Amino acid sequence: ATSALDTASERLVQDALDKLSADRTTISIAHRLSTIRNCDQIYVVREGVVSENGTHDELVKMDGEYAAMVRAQELRQAVRNQLEEDSADSSEEGEGDVDELIAKELKEQALDLKATTRQTMESAKQSTGDASSVAGGKKPKSLEDSSDMYLLLRLLWQYKGAMRAAIPGTVLALIDGAAMPCFALVFSRALMALSLKDNDEIKRKTDLYANLFLIFSFAGGLAMFGRIGLFHIAGENTTRQVRHDLFVKYMTFESGYFDDDKHGTGALTSRLATDAEDFNKVVGTVVSTFMSTFSTIVCALIIAFVYDWKIALIMMGCWPIQSYAQYWQARATWGSTMRLREAYEVSGQAAAETIRNIKTVATLRREETFIGVFNELNEKPHAGNVRSSLVSGLGFGFAMACNMFINSLVFYAGCQFITKGWTDVNQLMNSLMATMFASMSIGMLAQVLPMLSKGATASRGIYETLDRPTAINGIDPSGGQVEKFEGNVSFDNIKFSYPIRPDTKILKGISFQAISGKSVALVGASGSGKSTSILLTQRLYDANSGTVSVEGLNVPDWNIMALRDSMAIVGQEPVLFNYTVAENIAYGKPGATQQEIEEAAKEANIYNFVRNLPDGFATSVGQKGGRLSGGQKQRVAIARALIRKPKLLLLDEATAALDSRSEKIVQKVLDKASKQRTTLTVAHRLSTIQDCDMIVVFKNGRIVERGTHDELLALKGTYYLLVQQQSLQVTH
Repeated sequence: ATSALDTASERLVQDALDKLSADRTTISIAHRLSTIRNCDQIYVVREGVVSENGTHDELVKMDGEYAAMVRAQELRQAVRNQLEEDSADSSEEGEGDVDELIAKELKEQALDLKATTRQTMESAKQSTGDASSVAGGKKPKSLEDSSDMYLLLRLLWQYKGAMRAAIPGTVLALIDGAAMPCFALVFSRALMALSLKDNDEIKRKTDLYANLFLIFSFAGGLAMFGRIGLFHIAGENTTRQVRHDLFVKYMTFESGYFDDDKHGTGALTSRLATDAEDFNKVVGTVVSTFMSTFSTIVCALIIAFVYDWKIALIMMGCWPIQSYAQYWQARATWGSTMRLREAYEVSGQAAAETIRNIKTVATLRREETFIGVFNELNEKPHAGNVRSSLVSGLGFGFAMACNMFINSLVFYAGCQFITKGWTDVNQLMNSLMATMFASMSIGMLAQVLPMLSKGATASRGIYETLDRPTAINGIDPSGGQVEKFEGNVSFDNIKFSYPIRPDTKILKGISFQAISGKSVALVGASGSGKSTSILLTQRLYDANSGTVSVEGLNVPDWNIMALRDSMAIVGQEPVLFNYTVAENIAYGKPGATQQEIEEAAKEANIYNFVRNLPDGFATSVGQKGGRLSGGQKQRVAIARALIRKPKLLLLDEATAALDSRSEKIVQKVLDKASKQRTTLTVAHRLSTIQDCDMIVVFKNGRIVERGTHDELLALKGTYYLLVQQQSLQVTH
């Protein structure tokens, strides 16, 4: 529970845990033995077997594995050696004075922690509304002022190259559309043939028209098959390209973009899946339907005007009424689509977070609570969908009612024209059937209008990503680099706050240097800016002011790919992918050979372990490296770092989450890897950085001390107190 905390925070949390443990059965798993020395019973587990058990004092007297772990974490002896060299006054200061100093330091850090937390909460509230604009600038004005329909047309034009299949599809759509009025013309003549009095003539004409129906069925069927198939191919090609471009754009965004809750895993994956799919339906279904309908209307009007222009004009005069009904339907569903999209992103983000932390949810037995939260968030899009469905159904029904009304009106007008001798039945039926089929085709557009509105809304979401400027593009090939990278790093008066919390100052004017081949350790309380310095070195963020330079070149002026290729990082929690051991190591160097992979594994002291696995280097590590222990995962991560042959090695709490035995193995590997390299190390366990060439002590975003381990002990300042807090008395 305290492995990832600095000493001051650990003391505060441990005090709270000790109070909670009173009058309760408590089972503790710990790497820091100082947190469990007062336990009634301590079990030492090694390779799945209990090797020792007893109280702290009993186990120390046994001088076995537990005592060895205690000695590995011991720092007090170094302090005592230093105290013996001090003046008599310093020697007489005693343990009581040291404890008073520690208590005072803890109190100050606790007050600082509360103040920082309060400031963070206030700034988070202020910046939530416009966090995305702070992280990467405001959205382009052209995007804000553009309608969804304009953005949809722009997206169609942008990806026209992926829609080549739609060209022959358009030809087939025109043929498919023209088949309907032609079929109507034959159908009207077939009806008229049935009214003849000569049976032989009826048979002759019905045979003719039956054969024409057969021809139309084959031609129309093939045309429809080709239209639907080709447009869907165009839609799939376009969707693949859109998803590719979205994902590439995600890869270019700076880290601050992903710090915003609006850009969580659920929201971004939903955009990849849902928005691209909605655009797919526009290309694959809506466009082909519009093209087919256009052909139907044109051919129907030609036939209608040829046979009876009066009926054609009446039908054309009524179409705006039907079109208005469909426009009203589309308008009603358009606004709800955007609101539903945002609601689904919120509920999807909640679901993703719950699933990601399912073990914690299950342990707390809060399944019902989070089901209730999800249902509550899901209620808004559900209610919106119900309203949208009702409106869409009402609009579609109104369009169909208009269609029936128009047909009734045309029939009535046709009867009047016949009685007055202005037309005959044959002309009326030919014109009427053609326009009726055209009217039915227009009515069918109502079915695809919801797809159109969703696609237009999705286009805005897609362009919100594609048009967003990138503050730090990790795959930008521009920028400078040096001929020989030696690993010199310099921080000059750096001030920094995270984009999502601009009012919370993390670094307040720090300056330090890491000289080529030297090791520099950054220590201090949690939240003091140590890990942030590592992030700035990698240029995952840019400083608000001051200069971070590598090899004398300002980091923003570097070719960012060359900069990151020259360094490697090992973090507290190694990130492994669900691939083989070899693939995870090779990710550190694209194109790495098997020999290079094995050499890196040997350097990381994991070669023998991997070789003894059932599939060797081809063994899958599982989801998040779940098939490996913490120490094994960390050594795979170290191998991935070392295969790059970096001149600058960044270690961010690389052993904080390990037990003493694994820590000793990993630390030995890291010590070896640090030789002849510039090393920046962030550590809470001071035993791991005693031999560094320089130790920089952070406090509240400022550097308060710097020097070697012995020099800092002699100062008896902040570092001295950190050492005292980590001391663990070993008695024999």
